[in-house]
Amino acid sequence: MSEYTREEILKLIEENGGPEGLDLSGRDLSFIDLSREAIKAELEKAREGASDQTPAWCRELTRGINLEGANLEGAILLIANLQRADLCFVKLQKADLVRTNLEGACLGLANLQEADLWGANLQEASLVSANFQRANLVKANLQRANLMNANLQGTDLGLANLEGASLVDANLQRADLVGANLQGTDLGLANLEGASLVGANLQGADLIGANLRRANLKGAALQGAIAGQNTIWPEGFEVPEGVVMQE
Repeated sequence: MSEYTREEILKLIEENGGPEGLDLSGRDLSFIDLSREAIKAELEKAREGASDQTPAWCRELTRGINLEGANLEGAILLIANLQRADLCFVKLQKADLVRTNLEGACLGLANLQEADLWGANLQEASLVSANFQRANLVKANLQRANLMNANLQGTDLGLANLEGASLVDANLQRADLVGANLQGTDLGLANLEGASLVGANLQGADLIGANLRRANLKGAALQGAIAGQNTIWPEGFEVPEGVVMQE
């Protein structure tokens, strides 16, 4: 269980003058509930007095917890609830985020190198320019997530659900996408050089400008995928008839 209660985390943020630089590295925050609903309830309690100011631990726009710029490197967030949390610029290298709920969370420019996100819920999360190098995202739910310009080099995304996600200009070099669901995913200009897409579902995916040089597409479903003259296919790969080629 978590070393801290929710109330203690909020107090730490206040005492720090805000979340930036707050050091929670290596801390065990397993099962902690810092979801938007929990934070909204804390906000209502805080406003029972005369003050109507928004506390430093609450993000005004989303009413979720504000952890922007905090240090959570190596922290244990096993099955924690961080729904709609602001985790932009957060350090989460080697953190344990197994089955953590990050639905709708903001992780823009966050560092998640070598983090364990097995089975994590990242539906509709904002992950723009986040660093996931060598992270474990096996069976993670990334439906409709925004991964534009994210760094996913060497990341394990086996059996992950990326349906409808945006991976525009993302770096997926040597990523493992075996059996991943990429149906309707926007992979425009994405770098998939050397990636393994064995048995992946790419139906309806946008591959315009994508680099698939040396990628393994064995058994991948490409019906309805959209490609262009600037799509780079593996050497010797015969593009299936079901792929829609645009001028």
